[in-house]
Order: sequence, then structure tokens, then C-alpha cells
Amino acid sequence: MTESDAPLEAIATGSRFLSSTVHEMRTPIQTIIGSLELLKMTNLDKEQLEYAHQMQVGAETLLALANDILDFSKLRSQNFKLENIQFNLLEVVERVMDSVSAEAFGKGLELVSDIYPSAPKFVMGDPTRLQQILLNIVKNAVKFTEKGYIHVIVEKSGDDFILFKVEDTGIGISEEARKKLFTDFYQADTSTTRKYGGTGLGLSICKALVAAMGGKIGVEPNISGGSVFWFTMPCVKAEKSQSALDKFKRLKYPDDARILLVDDNYLARKSLENKLKDFGLPSVALAQSGKDALEMMRVAARQNNPFTLVLIDMVMPRMDGWRLASEINSDKTINDAKLFLIVPEGQLRQDAKMRMLNWFNGYIHKPVKTENLFKLLSNAFSDPIELKSEEPVIDEAAVKVSGEQIAKGVLVLVAEDHPVNRKLIVAFLKKMGAKILEADDGLKAVQLAKENPKTDIVFMDLQMPEMNGLDATKALRKNGYNGVIVACTANHTDEDFKTYSAAGMNDILGKPYKSDDLKKVILRWKSSFAANLKPASAAAKKTAGKKNLVWDSADFEDTISGDYELGMQLVDDFAAQSEKLIKEIPAYIKGRDYETLRRIGHTIKGSAATISAFSLSGLGGDFNKAAHERSVKKLREMHKALREGLKKFNAAADLWKKERGNENELSYTHDFL
Repeated sequence: MTESDAPLEAIATGSRFLSSTVHEMRTPIQTIIGSLELLKMTNLDKEQLEYAHQMQVGAETLLALANDILDFSKLRSQNFKLENIQFNLLEVVERVMDSVSAEAFGKGLELVSDIYPSAPKFVMGDPTRLQQILLNIVKNAVKFTEKGYIHVIVEKSGDDFILFKVEDTGIGISEEARKKLFTDFYQADTSTTRKYGGTGLGLSICKALVAAMGGKIGVEPNISGGSVFWFTMPCVKAEKSQSALDKFKRLKYPDDARILLVDDNYLARKSLENKLKDFGLPSVALAQSGKDALEMMRVAARQNNPFTLVLIDMVMPRMDGWRLASEINSDKTINDAKLFLIVPEGQLRQDAKMRMLNWFNGYIHKPVKTENLFKLLSNAFSDPIELKSEEPVIDEAAVKVSGEQIAKGVLVLVAEDHPVNRKLIVAFLKKMGAKILEADDGLKAVQLAKENPKTDIVFMDLQMPEMNGLDATKALRKNGYNGVIVACTANHTDEDFKTYSAAGMNDILGKPYKSDDLKKVILRWKSSFAANLKPASAAAKKTAGKKNLVWDSADFEDTISGDYELGMQLVDDFAAQSEKLIKEIPAYIKGRDYETLRRIGHTIKGSAATISAFSLSGLGGDFNKAAHERSVKKLREMHKALREGLKKFNAAADLWKKERGNENELSYTHDFL
């Protein structure tokens, strides 16, 4: 080593020492962060939790600084190398958006990404370093933006480069500061260090990484206010760039598919529209408010060209996603559309209980991932669950055989604390001719029933203030009330009903409330109203001892109140729809689509029980369980059992139809074993 080499060797030695020291520092810092996570899971009071949180923030800041120093040291050494592998550009961008989504949406910002068609989806390069650059810039954008949006754009720049742009509506950067921004440890305003934190190393590292890739980096003002950071990287298209994305072009949808997208933010609306059109969907309409959406849906329905699927943003001014879904569900002219709620990541929180209303067919998170959107649409368009809700719907004309006012003279107590829900169910019942008593909590329900002992049926919400539905039911039974009590809930599994039945409830009405579901409940219990007999958990006893019964026609005739024309229609509908579901099972087993298989089992179980086909209902429950267990062997065995069970039901139903068709005067019924 010459004398002139000594300073360089000393610098290299110092750099190695720094890197080694910082690397060793990271281990105890990570231990501290992990221990604080565990500490926060213990029983701490609010003050202690705040101390633990502050310690964790400090430790995470130290770790970020250590990582920056290590990266900075590596980039300054001659040992730094970039990977050159094939990767999915879309996945890298979506991972970055995921990483900052909770913080961005928590500040009320809109977070949007667009990869334009000009950019190849699969490229060659270093995905880890690309993600590091993009994440650093996007995190800065979120940090320095208090309101507005963050918009990430990826597109082709000329023939040889890919351009990445991160637009924000943040505090902005002066022209003088922009010139120095990418130098080591520089921050545009030293006061930002005190307010926002950071070392100033991040952008310097980004500049070095971009240069190592052969690209450029810069910043310019955003015409909407804020800044636009941009960088380029060489566009080296991967050999098999389209193979893994071809499936997105093969979305199968019905000819009459019409999608309505409802979002108040223009960028989010257009971004999602672009994704939908990339799937080849020909008919995508946009609405910027709940009011506009309702009007568009009603106009489309009047023109006999209804929307089949509606994507609704949860957070909108004046009418949010929940309110819009409530309006749609309560309007018979438009409530056939499938509804999906777009939920900003981390924002469901206090609205989580609203999911119990079952107003939506499903949920998807913002920022919307392309693959998640594809899966949602595929399931929605191929969903075999078309049993007109999850049970056979009583045909309006058939109901009118006994008159539209099927509840005329029936005294009904509605106990529901949610004013919209209560108004809805009361409106339905009044149209059926019922006399109504209303209570907005459990205590009032108990008092009203005591004052009105001839109340025929109680619709009891489970979650109410003062006294919940279960406790109110127990109080009613203790007071000697012998009428029918119906649990109003979105939770209606067998296990759930065991709890409701034990409290003294007789039946379940699923949420959201539907007129047809109410009619079925009224018809099912109408014969017991006059006598006001104590059903003693009649709904639970309904299937007791009948698990192996192919079809209990006597019970079914009781359900339809002797309306054989309606009964024959229901039997035919059930048989046809069940056969369709069972035929589709092998394809879903082959594709390992356990969620759809589970829903098929659930549907067969519920619809078979409604029609008193108890053996088939039990098989549906077993099939549902096998799908939960993801047991292919059991699913195949249960598929065979379902086919045989349906054959037996069809034979029993054919005999019943002959008897009822040929001998209207026949007064006896059969239990088919």
C-alpha cells in the first residue's frame, strides 16, 4: 500500500466499522420493539400504554435510522450490487400502497395508484430496491400531506424507460429547496425535522439507487398544490411478461352485466373505472354521490336495463356507503343488484357492527388491488347462489291467494333500537295489515308486552340499549308470555339459534329486513296466533327427531297454510335450484373454491329446512362443515350423498303433487321416510 492509498484505506476501514457497529445495534433495537409489542398486550392502564407507545415510536425511529445508515454505507462502498430478476411491477406498486394505506386513510387522504397500459407489467430489475425508492417517496408524501390525495402513476417514458410519478397535495417545496433536495442529510426546511422527524438521508439514498439503476430522479410543483416526485428506471421487458396476467383478460361475465361505481373522489373513481375496463367490462357507469347513484339505478330499472353490480365507497359526504345500501335494499325496484362496499384500509372500526345488517354481498379494501377486484367480480358473476335470497321467495301473486294483508288482525310488537330498521319493518308489517306496537329497547318491549298480553308475535332485535334481546326474551317468558318471539339478527347459524332457543325464542328473521322474509315468518306462525299457544322453542323442536326424514309434508303444508298451488311452485323451484347447485359442485371442488362450496352447503341447508326437507338440510350442513375443513375427500362423499338425497326428495315430492293435484278433497298427509 502506497502513502497515497492510506487515506482511502482509512475511509474504507471507518466505513466497515460503522456498518458493523450499526448492524450490531439493530438486533437489540428489534428486541426492544418486539418486547414492547408484547408489553402492550398485557393489562396496562392508559398512561402506561402511552409510555409504551412512545418507547416503541422511538425504537422504530432508531431502527429506521440504522437501516438508512447501512444503506448509505453500502451505496458508498464498491461492493454494492443490484439484482436483475423478473418481477411483477403491479405487485411492487400495490405492496407500497398497502404499506402506507392505514396512515393515509387515517388522515383522511385519498390514496390512488394507476399503472397505465403503456407500462409493461413484468420487467427485469431489482424489485427490492425499486420498492425501497417508491416507498420512501410515498411515505414522505403521506407525511407532508394533511388533506387531499396521493396519486402514484406508472407509465412508459419513450422506448427505453419506465416513469414513476408520486403526486401529492402537501406542503410543497420552494424552487431553491428543490435544487438541494437530493443531497446528503438535506431537508427543505429544518423545522420539518422537529415536526415530522426524519434524517434527510432517504432521498439521498433514493437518488443513489436510481443512479445505480441507470435512471434519473427529480421533483416539480403539482398544479393542484404540493409536489410531484418522479424517477425513471430502464424498461427491460421480461420474456414472459403477459403469461401471469392473461387471466385478468379472461373475466367471464353475463351479457347483461352492468356495473355502477359510486365514489365522491374523482381520482379514485377514474382509477377504479380503468381497472374495470382493463378486464374488458363493456358497461361501467360512474356516480359521484349516493343521490346520483339512486337516480341512475331507478332510471335504469325503468328502462329495463338495470345495474347488476354496484361498487360503493364507504366514506362519502352527505350519504355514505351504509346509508346508500340501506336506501337500495329498501327499494324493491332496484334491490336485485349485488352490492359491494369499498372500505378504506383500517377505517371500518366503529362501523364493523354494520356488517351484521347483511346489506352487502361482499367487501373490498382501498387501495383496490387488481387481483382482489378480479376475484370479487369472478365470484359475483359466477356466484351460483341464486335462490332468490338464500331461501325460496314467496311469489307475490301466490301470497295474494289469501289476500295481500296476510297479517290482518295480527298484533305485532317490534323491538328495534335502530330507527331506520324499525321504520322499515313496521312499514312492511303495516302493508300486510298488522297492528303494530313499537319499542326502541328491551325494557320497553317487556313493558309493552305486559300491557298488551294478546300480542301475537314479537320481532326482537338482539343488540339494544337498556336490555338486550336475549334478556328481554327471558323476561317475557318469565312473565308468562306465550306468543311467538322472533330473533332479528344477521347471525343465524345452528349454534347461534341454540343460544336464541335457550332464551325462549322460536324463529329467526335475517337482516337486512326483506318483505318476503317477513311474509314467510308470518305465514309460518299464523296458525298459532289465534290460540297464542306456548310453542316451547317450536322452531328448535321442528327438526328434533326428524333429521333422517326425507320430507315432512305435513310440516310443509303447515308452512304454506294449505295453499297447495303455492306449495307446488315452491317445491318445483327448490328442486330445480338445488339440482343446479349440486351439479356445479365438482367444478368448485376441482378449483378448490372452498368459500363457494361453503355457501352452497349453507344455501342447501337453509332452503331445505324452509321446505321441510330435513334429511337434505342435514346433508347441506355436513357439506358446509366439510368445506370449512377443506376436506376434498369429505366434499366428494357429501356431493354423492346430496345427489342421492335430492333424488329421494324428488320422488316424495312427485307423490305429494299427484295426491294434491288429483284429490283436492284429500285431508291426510304423509311423512316420507
